[in-house]
Amino acid sequence: MGAGVAVAVDGKTLEGARSADGRQMHLLAAFLHQEATVVAQHRSPLPPMKSPWSNNCLIPFPWRGPSSRSMPCIPNTKRPDTRSRKKKADYLFTVKDNQPTLKTHIEDLHLNDAPPHDQTADKGHGRVEVRSIRISKELNDYVEFPYVRQVFCIRREVTHLRKNKDTSETVYGITSLSPTQASPQRIPAPNRGQLSIENRLHWVRDVTFDEDRSQIRTGTGPRVMASLRNLVISILRRCGATNIAKTLRSFAFRTHHSG
Repeated sequence: MGAGVAVAVDGKTLEGARSADGRQMHLLAAFLHQEATVVAQHRSPLPPMKSPWSNNCLIPFPWRGPSSRSMPCIPNTKRPDTRSRKKKADYLFTVKDNQPTLKTHIEDLHLNDAPPHDQTADKGHGRVEVRSIRISKELNDYVEFPYVRQVFCIRREVTHLRKNKDTSETVYGITSLSPTQASPQRIPAPNRGQLSIENRLHWVRDVTFDEDRSQIRTGTGPRVMASLRNLVISILRRCGATNIAKTLRSFAFRTHHSG
């Protein structure tokens, strides 16, 4: 993706927490793909699946790049606006059911019927996964979405060797990156990277830190504790930890350890 930095943006609802007016607390986090660390977090008035980009989703985040397209951003949100562009960021994200019209328009392009522009295969964990990507570049304003440059379709075909079972999934996406910035060979990497915030941050907070059952439920306490959990996870990741739960147990057994 050129010299840019890939940032995943996604939301999480603190199930057990309530604000002073009784509403649930929804937090958006910005997460660096490669470093697996949190660089920003702010509160959203809406749940993650309903939080539109035009609702100032990205405005509170502090990044700015040295050029107009230097920092690709991969948010799990709905719609960019001109103020988001002032952040000098691009977007690349999958189109989900919370954008039914956009998803239908992309499906109507029948990208999946065309020959793939690129194809890769991986084997591991008892399965073989073949990923095929197809891109439509000449949109001619067919897809009504701000700043869109490319629409893509990724098809995953998985053979589960132990179960002798085949599964498949088709994912559609959209990006403001040009073909030279995001070729068919480069698009799958940041698209998969978006999953990192769910698997390497939110899942860890849920399972390892048992966040939703925290007894700190009101006021600013839940947000502060979420920030502290983000900080701990980020520090451990920067120190090379790949399994946060195992690392925490190791420290718990060695309270005298200071290195």
